[in-house]
This record gives sequence, C-alpha cells and structure tokens, in this order.
Amino acid sequence: MFLAIFMFYSFGLYFGGYLRINKFENRGSLYTSGAIIAIMFSIIFGSFSLGGAAPHIKSITEAKIAGKMAYEVIDAVPNVNPNVPGKSVNK
Repeated sequence: MFLAIFMFYSFGLYFGGYLRINKFENRGSLYTSGAIIAIMFSIIFGSFSLGGAAPHIKSITEAKIAGKMAYEVIDAVPNVNPNVPGKSVNK
C-alpha cells in the first residue's frame, strides 16, 4: 500500500515537472510548478474523500428503500369505507 502511494506521488511529480518544463515553458502558460502540485494534491485529496464516502452509500440506499416503503403505507387506500353505515370492521 505504501509503495503504491509512493509510486503515485513520484510519478505525478515527475510527470508534472515534465509538463512544466517541456510543454508549458515555451507557451508562457500560467501553470507554475506550485499550481501543478496544488492541482495534483487537490485531485488526490478529492479522491480520498470520495473513497471515504463509499461505505455510506449502502446506508443511503437502505434509507431510500425504507422511505419508499413508508410512503407506500401512508398512501395506501383502506378497504373500509367509513362513510357507509352498518359496515364495521370488527364484526
């Protein structure tokens, strides 16, 4: 795990430096070395946040199903008509 993270960081820094020197230097781009590192860390921290939210998706799905079942009970039309006299459920 640590090796994979280390390799990701090292490749990202290498490729960011490569782009900075070879691609953006000649065009007078606004991308500085600090901007490239900030973008890389923003992507990494954003993906970590999405990964941390993944276990909660099951709970959200279960809550949606429970809410749907509750609304089905609330919206159900009863078989007994309370406006008809002499028709009691408890007979």
